[in-house]
Amino acid sequence: MMKTLYSYLYIALILTFVAACNTSSKAPSAAKEKALTATATISGKSGQHVQGTIVLIQVKDGVTLQIDLTGLEPNSLHGFHIHEIGDCTDDDAKSAGGHFNPGEVQHGGPEDQHRHAGDMGNLHSDAKGEVHTLVKNRMVTLDNQESTSVVNRAIIIHESKDQFDAQPAGNAGARIGCGVIRVNY
Repeated sequence: MMKTLYSYLYIALILTFVAACNTSSKAPSAAKEKALTATATISGKSGQHVQGTIVLIQVKDGVTLQIDLTGLEPNSLHGFHIHEIGDCTDDDAKSAGGHFNPGEVQHGGPEDQHRHAGDMGNLHSDAKGEVHTLVKNRMVTLDNQESTSVVNRAIIIHESKDQFDAQPAGNAGARIGCGVIRVNY
């Protein structure tokens, strides 16, 4: 009888150990999951020579954009927006349509409570005409299941600064750079 009891306890101990090992082996693989990212490769439009990349990284409360651009006028401000259509084929980038605006609200600045989801503010180029910065947009996602997904939409760089209160789209001038947002696999 005592031998049977010890056998059951031994089996229970082994099963507990195996279960604990399985739980701990799953935790590291979940931690190693890669963040969802996308990239927009920006090329010049409207006769301009803007180029670079914008890497979008899905974070808990939105999307962080890592922006690296060259070919802008030195020490200048440029409005930039996510546009509704992922098409940069027109020389003037008009094929990208209007600002991404799933909430059907007025244009505004990046800190405004009510604004287009694609309103991103202004980029400031340095003395070499370059931009290297991070920007966060809490109104969008890279999750294609959501209505606020920016995957397969375009990012537009404008020739002038965005005047946040100018309707309907900020009066930022010509579209001088365009890139389609593509998920990185």
